[in-house]
Amino acid sequence: QAADHPKTPDASLFGGFIERRNRFVSNWTDRISDAAGRGGVAIWGAGAKGVTFSLLTDPARESIDCLIDINPGKQGNYVPLTGHAIVSPEQAAARGIRTVIVANPIYADEVAGACRLLGMDVGIIPLS
Repeated sequence: QAADHPKTPDASLFGGFIERRNRFVSNWTDRISDAAGRGGVAIWGAGAKGVTFSLLTDPARESIDCLIDINPGKQGNYVPLTGHAIVSPEQAAARGIRTVIVANPIYADEVAGACRLLGMDVGIIPLS
């Protein structure tokens, strides 16, 4: 027999999720704002992680210049709701990006190498 489920969620199940989420967003918003003071900021990766991150940390499109993606099918489009442009790595280089936040930290070294090949003098920050 299936267990009875409460009609309203039990707040204890969330275990401080809202507080952790707010700290995460606040921390990254501050880091992005600081980086934007030194030049353009981009997120490398316009998949679910990069899109969600841009929506959480820069919903008004004030600090993040663009999202970078190697998929030509994504380039030339915009992030839903925020309107951040999705550009190729070459287009990002032409935009003068100075900081790249890597949505999938597994690719941080690969992204750093790609940026070097494009002559981009950027700080690489893996999203964690």
